[in-house]
Amino acid sequence: MTDFIYFAYGSNMMTARLRARCPSVQPLGQAKLDGFEMAFNKRSVDGSGKAGLTPEGCGLAFGAAFQVSKEDLDRLDAIEGPGYRRVCEVRIQIGGAFQSSGSVTVVNAVTYLPRQTEPGLAPFDWYLALILAGYREHDVASAQILRLQATQTRIDPVPHRATALEARSILSKAGF
Repeated sequence: MTDFIYFAYGSNMMTARLRARCPSVQPLGQAKLDGFEMAFNKRSVDGSGKAGLTPEGCGLAFGAAFQVSKEDLDRLDAIEGPGYRRVCEVRIQIGGAFQSSGSVTVVNAVTYLPRQTEPGLAPFDWYLALILAGYREHDVASAQILRLQATQTRIDPVPHRATALEARSILSKAGF
């Protein structure tokens, strides 16, 4: 595998966060994946809900596409951890109505799906904030932002959790 396209739909959509983890990433823009919907259906080790994709015939999952060097693939696998499995052949649309050119490119991409799902999980507030910031950064449809803003969240019971502190720092630096 040489450089590849990565479809991010959760907390990795913020370029600054992903680049801190995988230095080679280059944002390609808003992306869509037909036949799936994003839900908070993956239980994290901290008990909160994390983003996962579920197959839905008429569904449409929004996210961001990134070009990533093959040298960062092991890092990306480690970030997603044992709770997600890498899928190497999803067809995504990059660009479209929310891009200034209006053009759409269809490409094969790598993404990650939860190994196990559990409906009805609530994400921590800082985790949802990362996803919303990623949607705004990549001009994802305002209807999707409104839908996510209505998501019931939980306050993290461990306010000094390393991932929460990292998230708040990245959000602050990005102006969120």
